[in-house]
Amino acid sequence: MRKTPPPLIALITDFGSKDWYAGSMVGMIYKHCPEARVETITHNIPPGDIRSASYVLASCIDDFPASTIFICVVDPGVGTDRKAMMGRIGNQTVICPNNGLISDCIHHDAQSIGKFYEVLPENSPSDFISATFHGRDIFAPVAGKVAAGKMKVEELGPLMTDILQFEIPKPEIHKGAISGSVRYIDVFGNAITNISGAELSLFSIRATAYLTIMDIRIPLRTTFGESQPGKPLTYIGSNGFLEIAVNGGNGATQLGIKTGESLKFFPDGKEPLLPPKPPVRLNPTES
Repeated sequence: MRKTPPPLIALITDFGSKDWYAGSMVGMIYKHCPEARVETITHNIPPGDIRSASYVLASCIDDFPASTIFICVVDPGVGTDRKAMMGRIGNQTVICPNNGLISDCIHHDAQSIGKFYEVLPENSPSDFISATFHGRDIFAPVAGKVAAGKMKVEELGPLMTDILQFEIPKPEIHKGAISGSVRYIDVFGNAITNISGAELSLFSIRATAYLTIMDIRIPLRTTFGESQPGKPLTYIGSNGFLEIAVNGGNGATQLGIKTGESLKFFPDGKEPLLPPKPPVRLNPTES
């Protein structure tokens, strides 16, 4: 008879790898669920960068087997009155602070968001709860208990009725152009925009298509090798969104791109003509 696979727990944090913080979380998971499998998605979210954490979670949550438990700890409000919460997103379970961390998941598929319950500190199996390390003292042990089947999500606290989320910037469709912005910059320095293949499909894309950002004109290519080494290009990335890179280099560093930067994509390679300005009428006394 085939055995049920051990529970899978995946981690997203801003703890980095220098200190013991991520390791302490893993230890607490194993303390309460020795049979768990623990996988690291990343511990390198920029410190306190909730928007990047939200983007990373939404980008990979569907790549994991159903019933994975995601522990997401990017928590600049730790120790304040911000609430911890645990609930369902599609076939997965997520435990995180209620600080906007599931905003991208809501934006991508609001129907996938199930019930979330507040995680009351007194329901954590930890003997000690610090004011500054809830990853170790609340999120990890609670996830371990739930994974072990010794605690149910709905028993952790009251139903959440006010899940915080931040606004996700949407691209704007114009005649002959799409305006957007940079959402995320990956480890290679590739700048991922908010313009998706769905927006691009509204246009007939020509070989002369290009993108402009910070007055830099960047041609559309299919992949890196179609651009000369050291030259910038834009392309549809693996997530289905338009990205900006430098072949063999770090696009964000070399081009000076930061998250939130505005950009515009011209699918036919021609910048739309602006309507002519009305003539300036001089005052009769000035003629």
